[in-house]
Amino acid sequence: MSYLPTTATKVSFTYDQISVPLAPSVGATWRERDSNNLIVGQWFWDGTNWLSIAITPRDTLLISGQSITLSNVIVGLVTANTDDVPFSINASYGIYVTKIYAALRIPTGNLSSGNYWTLNLKNGASILQTLSVSAGDDGALTGDVRKSSAAINIVYPKTGKYSFSLAAVGTPPSLRSPSALIEYRLVK
Repeated sequence: MSYLPTTATKVSFTYDQISVPLAPSVGATWRERDSNNLIVGQWFWDGTNWLSIAITPRDTLLISGQSITLSNVIVGLVTANTDDVPFSINASYGIYVTKIYAALRIPTGNLSSGNYWTLNLKNGASILQTLSVSAGDDGALTGDVRKSSAAINIVYPKTGKYSFSLAAVGTPPSLRSPSALIEYRLVK
């Protein structure tokens, strides 16, 4: 998908109009305007969908009801599977997921190939993507562990509620302050 523009790319728009362009070529760009001629979106055609040029990051703390309290700091350890933590997107669009990331703070113990955490991207009860965190991207097994997925590049329609959850595999070490981030483009 080398035709995907980035937010750093200077884009020369193929279309600059209110209505959805008909029969665009792959890589075509569209500056969408409203009836007052104000810009409401900037899109490119991937051959199937109009995708937003901007990649949207959305992050969330994976805090659930398991004896964790917030008082300017997080007190307590996550030791078991978390509840689903929802995040919101614009209700009018689907999402084109590019990557997911997990950030875990493991104060004691080590992750291993048999004892680790998985970050699940879900829509309702369905797991869409799973990121196994048995080591960080830099090989870290304890302390601050950050893991990113490979490129995902899949369109998911806007139905239901998107959420993240953590699931224990084996007996992983307890963790503090787990967070997740999703990068996505809107889909029209």
